[in-house]
Amino acid sequence: MNTLQINLLPPEVLERRRLEKWYKFIFLGFFVLLVLALLLAAWLLIMAQGRQDRLQALKDQSRQYQTKAEMFAIFEQRQNELDERQTIVDAALAGRVNMGRLAYDVSLIMPDEVWLEHLAINQEDGLALDGFTPLSSSQAADVNYKSIARTLVRLDSLADLDAVWLGAASAAEYDGWQIENPAASEAPTTTAPVLRFSMSGRVKSDNPPVAIAGEGPRPIGGAD
Repeated sequence: MNTLQINLLPPEVLERRRLEKWYKFIFLGFFVLLVLALLLAAWLLIMAQGRQDRLQALKDQSRQYQTKAEMFAIFEQRQNELDERQTIVDAALAGRVNMGRLAYDVSLIMPDEVWLEHLAINQEDGLALDGFTPLSSSQAADVNYKSIARTLVRLDSLADLDAVWLGAASAAEYDGWQIENPAASEAPTTTAPVLRFSMSGRVKSDNPPVAIAGEGPRPIGGAD
C-alpha cells in the first residue's frame, strides 16, 4: 500500500536545511586547506632557513678565501717586483761586457816581450794601460817599436774593444827587476833600457760600468 508523504515546510526552510548538510563538508575542506597551507608554509620556511644557512656558510667561506687571497697577494706583489727587477737586470746584463774575461783576453794577446805596469778597464772610461818593452841600442828604432805596434793591433782585434790608440811611447830606464841569488862576485844589474808606452781604448757597451783595475810591476804576457 503506497503512502503519500506531503512536506508542508516552506521552500526557504527546505533550502536552508539542504545547505546545512554541506556546512560540515565546507568546514572540513577549509580545515584541510588550512592544514596544507600551514604545512606548505612550514616547508618553505625550513627550505628558506636551509638556503640562508648555506648562503651564510658560502659567505664565511668567501671571507676565508678573501683573507687567504690578500695574504697571497703580498707574495704575488713581491714576486712581480722581483720579476721586474730580474727583467731589468737581464736587460742590463744582456749587452754588458765581462770585465774579468776582457782583462784575461788582454793578458793573453800581449806579446812575450811586453809587460804591463798598470791595467784598468771599465765600461765608462774604457781601457787604459801602461807597459814596457825592451829597448836595444843595437837594432834600428823601428824594430824597437814593433812590439808596441803588435800590442796595438792585437788589442784592436778584440771583439769588446775598439778605438785603441797609442797615447805615448818613449825611452826610459826600467828599475823594477828582482834578481834572485846574484853571483857574489858580480854586482846585480837592476836597471835596463826600455820603451815605456801607454794605450787607451773604448769598451763596446752602453750598460752601467763595472770596473776591474789592477796595478803592479808584475808582467802580463802571452804567446805570439
